[in-house]
Amino acid sequence: MNQNFKQMVSILLVFILLVQPALSIPAVHAAAKEDIPVLLYHRIMENPTNEWTDTSITKFSKTMEYLHDNGYQTLTAEQYVSILEGNETAPEKPILLTFDDATPDFITNALPILEKYDMKAVLFVISDWIDKDYSMSKSQLDSLIDKPNISIQNHTFDHSDKKWGGNGVGNNSTITEADATEQIEKANLYLKELTGQDPILMAYPYGSYNDTAKTVNEAQGIKYAFKVGYPNDGDYAMGRHYIMMDTTLAEIADWIGGPPPETETEPEKEPEESVYYESFMDGQGLAIQSGGVTLTPVTDKTFEGNDDGAALYATNRNNDYDAIDFNFADIGLENGKTYTATVTGYVDSEEAIPDGGQAVLSTVDSYTWLSNVNFVAGKSFTLTSEFKVNTANDSKLRVQSSDAGKTVPFYIGEIVITEKATPVEEEEEEPDQDRPDAKEFTTIDFEDQTASGFEGRNGGGNTNCNRGGKSY
Repeated sequence: MNQNFKQMVSILLVFILLVQPALSIPAVHAAAKEDIPVLLYHRIMENPTNEWTDTSITKFSKTMEYLHDNGYQTLTAEQYVSILEGNETAPEKPILLTFDDATPDFITNALPILEKYDMKAVLFVISDWIDKDYSMSKSQLDSLIDKPNISIQNHTFDHSDKKWGGNGVGNNSTITEADATEQIEKANLYLKELTGQDPILMAYPYGSYNDTAKTVNEAQGIKYAFKVGYPNDGDYAMGRHYIMMDTTLAEIADWIGGPPPETETEPEKEPEESVYYESFMDGQGLAIQSGGVTLTPVTDKTFEGNDDGAALYATNRNNDYDAIDFNFADIGLENGKTYTATVTGYVDSEEAIPDGGQAVLSTVDSYTWLSNVNFVAGKSFTLTSEFKVNTANDSKLRVQSSDAGKTVPFYIGEIVITEKATPVEEEEEEPDQDRPDAKEFTTIDFEDQTASGFEGRNGGGNTNCNRGGKSY
């Protein structure tokens, strides 16, 4: 009996010793996945206007400088997967930088800063948006293919909110297996043809997903998929820190466990002078029709930023250029000068907004987009941008829409254009020409230790010459 008991105990101990290391491996692997922070950026803009998607170039540059100076090591998509699968040792302070939507500012604004600090990044591409209004052109995307520091990965076929569900859905998306397969597979095929490689990372539109989407990602060869926010929810719902317009460097440092950044005093804003202001209280003002749009002044449309109710309503729109124009000459803008334009607008709550429908501020005739923001039914929008007038290329400002939003009627409540005030230089006073010349005089230095003609007040008192602390 005792012998049998000892044998049973010995077998049990051997079993525990053999099984314990195997049980501990998954726990270590799971912990490692959470040790690599992931940052989510959208647009890097000179003049950010959208609180959800825009980061200023200045903020982005300071963040990259902070990461560089504090020893963070950015990763490619391949490195990220290899590390999480245990095939590669993570560098000290690893971090993954991700950029959603493949907007053209990635090329012009983000990439030079990334290359300055020798950084890697993942660009999540919506395949059906390439060569259209919001995302970059095909030639711009082609220019990134051979860059070893940029990984081009899957952000679905068309980012459809009707299929995935919009913002705030999280893991409650109602997307079906058929729709998820179409969305992921089509983008995979596009990117494989573009890069010659199968995508291995995927980012959910709006961060919306469900268990069906997870399963489809795995079936399509994706290794890891990303949502928005933390904590991680398995390999196919990895977390990301969402960078918004007002996100501070101190917040990012806290998220990734870095040292607090040095505090900087923001420079004072230069004073601005108003050049043109229109509230549409007295009608259409200097606004002119573009295309086939119908412009109707209204006085009863209050919305955020438009308390007086006066606005200009743009209807009968069938093209993106069915819009509202302001001629430079009419509103007093001069060639070579730099201005800031701000437009406040609104879309009625009953309007149906198509995917990609946006309000746009542009210059014509170069058709340069200065600012753009999503149309949201029942919500106001603000377009703002600094721009320099070049009358060789442009003659007017235009408030229009993206091509996707070409049928959406909208209001503008006011437009304000300012110019940085020119400092007033103080003029030096000119000497009085009628003032007589000073008379010649002899310097009195009291070196002879006499009063040299000075007398006490009213002829009385002593008049002493003091030198070296002694009176004479």
